[in-house]
Amino acid sequence: MFFAMQLYGLYTSAYFEYLVEQVHRCTPLISLPSRGRIVCGLDDPHGLRQLVKSQHLKAAIAPSRNDAFMQSCNAIPGRLDVHEGADDVPIGVLLHIAELRLDGHDIERLKLFGLETIGKLRHLSERHVQAQFGERGIALYHFIHDDETAPLPQYVPPPSIVITERFDEPSCEPGILMQALELCVSRAYSQLGTRLAWRVEVASLDRADAEQQNRNRILRSGSNNQSQLLQHMQTLMRDMLCAEHLWWGLRIRLASLTLPFAEQTLMFAPASTIEQIAKRMLPRYAHVMKNVVINNPWSVIPEEYGRIVPMRNDDTPMI
Repeated sequence: MFFAMQLYGLYTSAYFEYLVEQVHRCTPLISLPSRGRIVCGLDDPHGLRQLVKSQHLKAAIAPSRNDAFMQSCNAIPGRLDVHEGADDVPIGVLLHIAELRLDGHDIERLKLFGLETIGKLRHLSERHVQAQFGERGIALYHFIHDDETAPLPQYVPPPSIVITERFDEPSCEPGILMQALELCVSRAYSQLGTRLAWRVEVASLDRADAEQQNRNRILRSGSNNQSQLLQHMQTLMRDMLCAEHLWWGLRIRLASLTLPFAEQTLMFAPASTIEQIAKRMLPRYAHVMKNVVINNPWSVIPEEYGRIVPMRNDDTPMI
């Protein structure tokens, strides 16, 4: 059995990495076929169900990967169900599968032939589907008939910066904890370099270095500013401070690290203006360079309209 989930609408890469991280807490077997799509094992179905419910996600469980994915496209947000297959799924879910490159007219054509579910579509042979949709039909046929049940790969999390500070004696004093937090952020910032951090996390540790409480935040934009990162983490820490809660240690983490956005640079110097060219030529050709002084712009007589005078350094050449 496989768990499949697909994100829809607007979301950031940091949020998607956060979801993958939460899924990784439930199982080490994860596959990311495309952006926004997660397929994983069922080592901890209860944890996956809680994640789907808390984040209001669309997900499903089925015997094959593609069946689970098609069921997730038709699932109720926040609810995780187990299915025997995808034969009862309406063919409209195929519009959510970008690699098939189908549009509304293609789905309407299938409905005109009475093919309203995936189960009915599976009765067609590859030749029939290819005759209607060409190369897209071949991709569609193999997608709906794919029953791959091969083991999923081990997921390797992306790099993050983790800093841990242990205390000689347990403490709950805000001053001591905030001072330790500043030290941890300073050490983390020295490892950040030019990268941007999109997620920050603060956790309190017990005597065995296990996390007691954990708070995290997805930033509106990536940050490389030490004071800004410290401010976010101080806000998270204040939410965990309590007189009855003793801290044996502190752990912070900077995650969803990216390089700064690229900026287009000028390959050529900007072209010189007429004024700049005239001023550079003036010292050498002052005896021949002239300018026009306007006396009466409404006159049609050339002598009254203006006069020609030698150009000076403070003059703007006429165009």
